[in-house]
Amino acid sequence: NISELAQEAVFLLEAEHQAVSFKLKIPENGAFAECDPDQIIRAFNNIIINAVHSVIGRAEKESSDFIPNIELAVFIENGSIVITCADNGAGFAPDVLESALEPYVTTKDEGSGLGLAIVQRIIDEHRGTLRIYNKNDGGAAIEIQLPVNNKMSVDIQDEPAPTEGEKTT
Repeated sequence: NISELAQEAVFLLEAEHQAVSFKLKIPENGAFAECDPDQIIRAFNNIIINAVHSVIGRAEKESSDFIPNIELAVFIENGSIVITCADNGAGFAPDVLESALEPYVTTKDEGSGLGLAIVQRIIDEHRGTLRIYNKNDGGAAIEIQLPVNNKMSVDIQDEPAPTEGEKTT
């Protein structure tokens, strides 16, 4: 259940980074994919940790009014499970955006540049797709699409992204 894996990833990182506001949106009935849960958790952790570094980096440069936000959403669309991680950090620089999924590309002093390359490999191995982009209102977003496991998801239909007030933490 991808929803449960997303919950687990956010829960662990939320406790470690209390200065960041986390929002999780998941479907009530879950979103099932045939996957290696340890690898999917690793992908989620890599993505969320990058977002944490981005929002904290921006918070250190901004006024005290800035609230670092990260939102992880899971929904079903067009027969795929879609997972988005969006933040209000600095976003990707244009030159980094073009090569961010390649190994050893980093903007961090202490980064290895392998985080997103590992995520790309994991998602490829799960027959999924990965897209990174800058949001129009600032910050970055990463979108993963995974095939729905129809054997586990009986009569599953497209479920739109949760709206405000639906299951969030």
